[in-house]
Amino acid sequence: MIWPAPAFGATALALIIERFTGYPDKIYRRIGHPIEWIGWWIGWLEGKLNDPTHTTPKYLFGRAVQDLGYLNNPASTNLQAVCDRLKEQGLTATVSGDDKIDFGEGPVDVIFAVGDPGAHWQWCPLQ
Repeated sequence: MIWPAPAFGATALALIIERFTGYPDKIYRRIGHPIEWIGWWIGWLEGKLNDPTHTTPKYLFGRAVQDLGYLNNPASTNLQAVCDRLKEQGLTATVSGDDKIDFGEGPVDVIFAVGDPGAHWQWCPLQ
């Protein structure tokens, strides 16, 4: 396995240079530090993905699947419970076939390879 050596070498070199030269104030004031960028990005994603005020059908569907404990169990038998949860959220949602939910604007295929051991949740509008 060869690939870690260059990455570790570059990281070590960067740490040594930064240790002795510091992170230049001029650059820091202007653009910040890469670790701050990563922290900001993680915080933004966390807030965006876990915002309970989202009301799009796709978001509410994902939240219902998660809350019901069906993340690892994409089966046709679970769709009615998901639809019932979505109706509690104020959406119009009915089971349409083995792997689709109709939100009133046409069906959305929500299970890829239904009945197959490799089945997984998806969001694929069929219009």
